[in-house]
Amino acid sequence: MNIINTQNQANVKQCCLIGCPKAAFPGYNFCNIVHQEEFEEIKCKLWSCYSLPIEGTNFCSEGHRFEYENKLYLSEANTRERIEIETLFNAKWKHSFPKVNKIFKILEVKPVNDVLFRFIKKRDNLEMLGNYHSKKNHCGKLMSPGNQQRRFHGTKINCSLGIKNNIVCNSPDCSVCRIITESFKLPSQSNLKHYQRFGAGIYFSGISSIANKFCSSLNSNPYKYMFVCDVLIGTGERLSNRKTGFTEPSFGYDSVLGEIGTKLGFDELIIYSVDQVVPAYLIIYE
Repeated sequence: MNIINTQNQANVKQCCLIGCPKAAFPGYNFCNIVHQEEFEEIKCKLWSCYSLPIEGTNFCSEGHRFEYENKLYLSEANTRERIEIETLFNAKWKHSFPKVNKIFKILEVKPVNDVLFRFIKKRDNLEMLGNYHSKKNHCGKLMSPGNQQRRFHGTKINCSLGIKNNIVCNSPDCSVCRIITESFKLPSQSNLKHYQRFGAGIYFSGISSIANKFCSSLNSNPYKYMFVCDVLIGTGERLSNRKTGFTEPSFGYDSVLGEIGTKLGFDELIIYSVDQVVPAYLIIYE
């Protein structure tokens, strides 16, 4: 997500904090994290807006004030977003059974300010240490800042979110709604499942049909719910053998990449910090 001052929209060369003469950090709009945080303090309070507020208020418009105060966590994905996410979901469905009957709805998730800000701060920290935007991945393409990538995450639903309306529930057992309102939480070491090969982390997959195995309903809802998340991989530690005692990656790494091999039939991405992920979209399907 870019934070752009109108005077630097064409080609960002200078820090976008008004009054700062320094050059922006390569690939960013600010010279350092402090200036980015200062700008966050003065901009419109709606998480997704980077305009300056109307004088004497915290918002650039009445509509943004209403959206902020009513905590509108979800919105219908626009046509371009729906096509992009649906194409990704279908392309990454690698198993012949079960088959997807239809995608009912795709919703854009709007993380609360604190969740988004800590993600941006973590991304910038990783980027300043790793300079990922100047490196190429295994496909020969330049990486995103912080090595940010899209991954799937399947979980439990305990309401009928998205069927009649897009209002989240308050059930503590509804993992879908808790991720939307509070983002992800790390599991305790004593609460690990048998499939958590790499310890007490948050698990994702690049294969949608693998994430589907972890989608379930605690009520009569016939649909499944899967998140598409933005995850900061940084420098991933590639492992194929179990490390069930892990509570963090090995020194010098930011995440774990479970590699396909004799003991793992699909890829996994594991992070051990809630700062490294934001839910971006929610796919409702059957």
